Amino acid sequence: MVVKQKAQRGQQYRNWHRGERFDTRYARNYRQIDYRHYRGLNAPPRGYRYVQSGNDAVLVGIASGVIAAVFANMIR
Repeated sequence: MVVKQKAQRGQQYRNWHRGERFDTRYARNYRQIDYRHYRGLNAPPRGYRYVQSGNDAVLVGIASGVIAAVFANMIR
């Protein structure tokens, strides 16, 4: 008798680090955010944007997807 096990594929969330490539599949509550609504965030440089991943604000290169900075627990 062969027993088949069903693999559970839950979401695997990540802690982001500078220099990594940002992948939206592993981001909690992913959305692009407006820096003007959050204290401590300056205007992003040309070619970058802020995105939300959980409670973190992540500065990501638009074309490359590489993380330039992570602001932990910025979003409440």
